[in-house]
Amino acid sequence: MRLFRRSKPKVNTVDTFRYTVQELNNIKSSSDRLSDIGIQAITHEFTKRKTSDTLFVLGSGPSINELTPDDWATIGTHDSIGFNWWMVHDFVPSFYLFQFPPNREKSISDLLTDRRAQYRNIPFVLRGSLLGAHAEKYLPIIESIFDRHCTYFMNEFPIHSKCEIEPIKLIEFTANLGFFKHDHIPPYFVKWRGSLGLLTSFGYAMGYKKIVLCGIDMNDVTAGQHFFDVEHYADARAKYALPGPHEHNIHTMMDTAHSKNTVGTYIDALNGHMRNRNECELFVASNQSSLSSVLPLWEFA
Repeated sequence: MRLFRRSKPKVNTVDTFRYTVQELNNIKSSSDRLSDIGIQAITHEFTKRKTSDTLFVLGSGPSINELTPDDWATIGTHDSIGFNWWMVHDFVPSFYLFQFPPNREKSISDLLTDRRAQYRNIPFVLRGSLLGAHAEKYLPIIESIFDRHCTYFMNEFPIHSKCEIEPIKLIEFTANLGFFKHDHIPPYFVKWRGSLGLLTSFGYAMGYKKIVLCGIDMNDVTAGQHFFDVEHYADARAKYALPGPHEHNIHTMMDTAHSKNTVGTYIDALNGHMRNRNECELFVASNQSSLSSVLPLWEFA
């Protein structure tokens, strides 16, 4: 007679690991297809493009609209990286992390074409497992728009959003694999749940000492809103079919009901790991960010 029953885990660990395995296989396929057309994965050579010890990460939250001309002048003196739909903003960053948004091939192609002159010399870092699975859809766009000499691919090591392993243990595990080290380009960049975690891995691997998160809001008031929701971007929203407010799952990023390891949990653990080694520190550019509870506020000069 069994006196005790094992309680059923909240999350199926087999499924979370299956996700990592499937994504890694798909990412390998993407990397192979891009290599066939002359686009290579990031290597240590890429670090030669680094020009400062501070990296500004440019997100799409509405707090971006509160940055002043002086703030932008400060950002312009350092390295910066845009991602997702950042390209609709006038400011051109030092790097661009790019993933094709599902079912918006025409819109993103038009945006890339219209901004091609401004971004001609900006290194593009392509990411995502869809590039291999849907090569017939995406490769023609890449071949027609992207400059091979300025385009790279980022191999990812994806962590499932509902993975319940303690972040510090995951950090130690990936560091032991050689995937998370300061000033060291790894064979795979760890994606801690989403784009922000991946960008943190990128900044750390590039050897930056300070990483400032701009427009990474994710708070209860503006969750799901973007800097381009205001009237100034009305024409761009119509022309490029930009995502509307609450269209994406931003609200789940800080929701413990979705996963006990929220984005904030990962960011707090990552910052502690990097800071304790005196290697790198994370900041937020606005106290509107939900991450301001775990990260210091960047002081613009």
